[in-house]
Amino acid sequence: TDIIETQLMDAARYNSELEDQYDFVLADVPCSGLGVMSTKPEISLRTDMDNIKKLPELQLSILRNAVRYAKPGGRICYSTCTLNKAENEEVIAALAAEDPTFGCIVEMNTILPYNNTIGFYYCIIEKSMR
Repeated sequence: TDIIETQLMDAARYNSELEDQYDFVLADVPCSGLGVMSTKPEISLRTDMDNIKKLPELQLSILRNAVRYAKPGGRICYSTCTLNKAENEEVIAALAAEDPTFGCIVEMNTILPYNNTIGFYYCIIEKSMR
């Protein structure tokens, strides 16, 4: 427990004190939750399409910061509990297109829900050394 320090912060707001500080950054971002509807059916009742359309912008903002917080050569894990490509692959593609420190995708996977299980997405990015 000595190696972990927690703080309450807004992940969408950049904090210059954290730049290039971490070997690994987890960005488990807010999402529509469409991958967990089998275990949380109330999601279908409260889903607002206007809000879902705004999520990729927020997710990209958080991911931009996560990349900035990783050291050169560090890794970032971007994850959601949705199957919506706009919140998953398209967010990763947008970041790759705009950020020269993006580096490469180490691993990317969409886990489809099966037999009352949850579905989710993750992508592990390695920040470039420059």
